[in-house]
Formats: sequence, structure tokens, C-alpha cells
Amino acid sequence: MLDYLDNVAAALLDTLALTAVAFSGAAVLGVMLAGCRISPVPALRHGAAALIGLARGVPLLCWLMAITFGLPALGLTLPLWHGAVLVLAGYTAAYYAGALHSGVLAVSGGEAEAARALGLTTRQVLACLIVPQALRLTLPVLGNITVGLLLNTALAGAVGVTELTTVAEAAAFETADPVSAFCTVGAVYAALAATITWLTRRAHKRFAFDPGPATRGALFDAPGRDARRRHRFVTAAVLSGTVALGAHAMVGMHASGELDPAAWAPFTYWPVWRFLLEGVTGTAVAAVLALALSLPLGLLLALVLARDTRPARWARWPARAYVEIVPLVPSLLWLYAAMLILPAFEVRFSPLGQLLVALTLPGTAAVALILLDALNALPRGQAEAAASLGLRTHTVIRSVLLPQAVTVAVPSLIGQATRTVKDTALGVLVGFAELLGHAQVISGTALIVLQPYLVAGALYLVLTLALGALTHARRTRRRSRATPPSRDALVPVT
Repeated sequence: MLDYLDNVAAALLDTLALTAVAFSGAAVLGVMLAGCRISPVPALRHGAAALIGLARGVPLLCWLMAITFGLPALGLTLPLWHGAVLVLAGYTAAYYAGALHSGVLAVSGGEAEAARALGLTTRQVLACLIVPQALRLTLPVLGNITVGLLLNTALAGAVGVTELTTVAEAAAFETADPVSAFCTVGAVYAALAATITWLTRRAHKRFAFDPGPATRGALFDAPGRDARRRHRFVTAAVLSGTVALGAHAMVGMHASGELDPAAWAPFTYWPVWRFLLEGVTGTAVAAVLALALSLPLGLLLALVLARDTRPARWARWPARAYVEIVPLVPSLLWLYAAMLILPAFEVRFSPLGQLLVALTLPGTAAVALILLDALNALPRGQAEAAASLGLRTHTVIRSVLLPQAVTVAVPSLIGQATRTVKDTALGVLVGFAELLGHAQVISGTALIVLQPYLVAGALYLVLTLALGALTHARRTRRRSRATPPSRDALVPVT
């Protein structure tokens, strides 16, 4: 690898530039979407929610392929680097917007009412009171999303953008030494991600504060006659702009022939849909197997690291190293490790096995952190009281701690299942028969580009929305059992 240090350094600069530009665009767009999510205008709130759900419901690799190969079919040619920045910024902005929206909801509503009572305008309340607190509350989440943006730049190499992963792959094939190549690049990714994490923790430690108990209040006053007139005008402008943008897109697709019946004719035949549904089955099988491996392994790591489980001291260090280091390496590198490094040690997997390695290694760390947070959030006195009654440690874990922790962690575990479903799109890179791979096959055999990716994205969206509905139903059920419904709202209903 000493002969490739110049290439690695150049690729590192490309990766940093890709991350920085995408971060800038994602931050601006994320703040705008978050502002729309808390807007008193229903059209802005619902439109932003729809855009966020659409961006987060389709795998990033599917977006990259659709933009890279689909835009030229519409007559819009972008350089690969610019297209990757566009996709990364839009995809990450949806997560930034969700985090900021949650931070705004965590700020006490009474503060906004008190500020308005002192004569502050709505813009001053947001700029000087609500948004600064929301940023401070969500710093750890925003840092994790930024780390995810850095790791997601590895997927840009799958569509031809030069970055660290492409250099590692080229060096591995030219030197016939994949171990050194991918370990070097993996260490660089881990160092960059660890730096972002460290800076985020330092900033959170510096600016962290206790928001206090939530109080009843609204972010905006009930709209009066003039405000309702402005809301109707904004709603009409938003709807008109949406219709005009959609009409312009349809005209462009019609001019490029993407709306011709011949381009959509393959999807009028049942064998094509059966082929796509087989891809959905492959996606579901890979996701279920990855979760079946990640859940027990993650539970084991969480029990080793938990506060009240009393594990052996020597077991904590490797478990802590696993959950801290493995998530700092892109899943694509784990896929390449299973595909190129393990065969060097006479360990070979099928395409499904290679995909499971790439999904299970980071998935186990994610599950472990979710369950660890749930276990450590339980009152400490419960384990001590159970031990004082003579119960053994494994009985306390099985009968007292785990049932409560799993109940609390179910929504987060469903979110991890959603991420696993989207990450199965990596199987297209190793030839595994999953949904995106089948869409690519249809694109090559039917000589159409945009349509298969649109259909595949719609199917991915259905899968992720179904899992999201499970999370919402679970949270609603727990909330209805715990407390009566609250009348607090960002915008009072009039």
C-alpha cells in the first residue's frame, strides 16, 4: 500500500469534499424541511412530511442509481460527482429534518408562550429561543447522522465516483492484497468517523442542558383572520408550485419518451411482476436472516455492557471495542471484506452469506446499543431489590430487566429492521437476487432505464412504510396505556 499512498490521499480529499459539500446542502435543506414541519400552514407541514418519508423510505443506493442512470434518460446530464452530492444531500437532509423536528417538540411549549407575552415576534421566538435549544438537544443525533453521511459516501463509488472505497478496490485487484487495501481504507474511515463523534460529544458536553418537564403550550398563536388569509395564499402557492413542477417533469418525460406505452409495457405482464416479487422475497429473506443473527448477538453484547448484569470484567473491553469501532466502517467495506478478504483465509460465502456478513456486523452493534440504552434506563433499584430477595443474576435478567427493556426498545428495534431492509440493496453488488438487483436485470433486458428503478423504489417504500406503521402503532398503544391523550399542540386547533 505504500505505492498507493498518493492515491489514498487524493481519494481522502475527494471523500472529505464530497462529505463537506453534501453536509452543507443537507444542513440548509434539513433546516428548511424542519421549519416546514412546524409551520402553522397545513400544506407545508404535510408536504414536508411526505418529502421526508419519501427520501427515507427508499434505499440510498436505489436513489443513486435512479439519479445517475435515470436523469440522462430525461435529457438532464449531471457529472457523477454532482449527482452523488445531490442524492447524499437530499437523503441526509430528511434525517436532519426529523432530528430537528424532534428537538423542537422537546422544547417546552410554555417558553414560546412566555416569549410571545414579552412581545417577541414569532421569528424572534424561533431564532433566539426554540431553534438554539433544539440544536443543543439534538447534537448527539445530528452527529450520528453526519457520521452516517460520511460512511454513505462509500456508496458513491458504486456509481463511478472516485473516493476511498474505489481506490481500495483498485489497489486490492492490482496488488492481489485485499487485506492491506481494505484495512487501510477502513482505518481511515474509522478515524474520520471517530473524529466527528469526538467533536460531537465535546460539543454536547459543552452545550448540554436539562430542558425540564414539558409544559402545555403552543408554538404559534391561534391564527386570526389575516393569518388565515396568508395561510390560504401560501397553501395555494405551494399547491400551484407542486402542480407546475409535476407538469414540467411530465412534459420532460414525455419529450424523452419515458411516458411512451412501450417503455411501461413490460410491467403489464405478470412474469415481470413475478420476477420483481421474487426480488422482494429475496430482500425479505436477507433482512429476516440478518435480524435473526443480529438480535441474539446484540442482546449478548448489551448484557455484557449493561450496568446491572455484572458480567466478567475481561468481557467488557472487547464488547465495548466492537460496538464503538464496527459502526465506524461503511457496510460496503464489510461487504468487500466478505467478498475479497475472507477467501484469502479459505473462508468463502455465497452471495447471500456475503450480504449477511455486511448486514450482521454493523447490525449487531446497533442492536446492542439500542438494548444497552434500554437496560441502563431502567431504575437501578429494581435489580437491587430482586437480588435482595435472593434471585440469581440470570433470573433477574430474564424475569425483571429484559421484559421491560425489550418493551421500551421495540420501536427502535423496528427502526433498525427498516434500516436492514434498505441495506439489503447492497446485494446488487454481489449478485444476490434481491429487489434492486432484479430491477437492474429488467432495465438491462427490456432496454429501459428509469421505470424499473421507479417501481423498485415504490416497492421499497411500501415495505418501509409498513414497518413504520408498526412503530407508530406500538408507540400509540404504549402512550394510550401510560397517560391520557394530551391536548398540547404546536398549532392550536380553531
